[in-house]
Amino acid sequence: MAKRKILFLFTCFFAAISAVLAQEPTTTWPYIFNDFQSSTIYLRAGGKMEYTANIHLGNSTLHYIDGNDVKESKSKDILLVSIADRKFMSVNGKFMEIVAEQDGGFVAKLRVIDFTRLNETGGAYGASSNTLSTKALTSIEGIGSVTNHALQVANKENGKELPLKSEYYIVVAGSVYPADKSLFLDLVPADKKQSVKEFVKKNKIRWSKPEDLIKLIDLLK
Repeated sequence: MAKRKILFLFTCFFAAISAVLAQEPTTTWPYIFNDFQSSTIYLRAGGKMEYTANIHLGNSTLHYIDGNDVKESKSKDILLVSIADRKFMSVNGKFMEIVAEQDGGFVAKLRVIDFTRLNETGGAYGASSNTLSTKALTSIEGIGSVTNHALQVANKENGKELPLKSEYYIVVAGSVYPADKSLFLDLVPADKKQSVKEFVKKNKIRWSKPEDLIKLIDLLK
């Protein structure tokens, strides 16, 4: 009986842990991570800082805890953030996760709110399209105005699941190319355009696969 009780408690414990880890961002907790994490922030001017931080999905900025308050960083001052063994580079003022890299460049993933799904009539929010967007956006923007971390956590479970989508970018020598075939080819330098077109066609590049996108870096150097 005692063994069964212990086994039951362990099962409940791991189930609870799994539920926490699997929790998706919500309208009242629009962050990539389920909690603020120990992070290393590397500055463009050199040097680094240690903070407890998270990535806010509403505008892809870095939020960090200072005492009891949650503050937003100035992305222009930051080069890279390392959170939970994942790296987020500041690209065009937004923090994007590095999902593939090699000498000369990397592939970055930007997770953004899918406003099309958010504004669909009915949906998971149980509201009409006329009221849904306003309510959802108010919740998302409200996080930025709540500066007390304890209050954020207390309100964490009150939101609805936030629909997200991923956008990919290829970053080479300071240039940023969206992983969209037409947009990408428009931005490729004229002297490289033909060879890149041929490479894309021959290798059947998939624009949502980092393992394919990383192959383009050598062509763009």
